[in-house]
Amino acid sequence: MRDAFGGTILIKIIIVFIVIYVVFMGAAVQYAKAFKLKNGIINMMEVSSFDGTTSDPVISEIETYLKDGNYSGYVNASQASCSGTFVSVDSNRGYCYEEKMVTSKSSYYKVTTYLVIDLHIFDLVIPIPIKGETKVIYKN
Repeated sequence: MRDAFGGTILIKIIIVFIVIYVVFMGAAVQYAKAFKLKNGIINMMEVSSFDGTTSDPVISEIETYLKDGNYSGYVNASQASCSGTFVSVDSNRGYCYEEKMVTSKSSYYKVTTYLVIDLHIFDLVIPIPIKGETKVIYKN
């Protein structure tokens, strides 16, 4: 009888470790997606000489890229910890960029995407910022 209880406890411990492993792998995949999209945004800004305005055609290219990227880590403007410009992509969800002036003719941009951990059981949403910077972009 004692062996039956020991086997049950061992199975519960194995199940707990499997759940922890699956959660860790899911978070790693979401982090990789957010990192990839941040790099894609930075590349688009660098290639097209982004001018820093929300009317720049690069913004619409970035929005298309994010919608096609199967990325679910968007945050609302209220959740974003961004001191720059928040760009809404889909229903007030998006990413941030902030312009840093180097000279009057050049600047670089800090881009922030988010890994969002949403724990429905506890009604808790944790946005984790993933930041990157462009090279210096010279303006015409």
